[in-house]
Amino acid sequence: MIPLHLYKLLCYEITVLSTAMKRVDLLLSLALFVMEVLMKST
Repeated sequence: MIPLHLYKLLCYEITVLSTAMKRVDLLLSLALFVMEVLMKST
């Protein structure tokens, strides 16, 4: 049986991680878009 505070901490960590991953995903998409635009303009 997992102690409740550990379980809550784990859920919190997962939430933070998934939010961070979404941000990284957005940044990568943005970077790719910018690169494409630069490639087309040259």
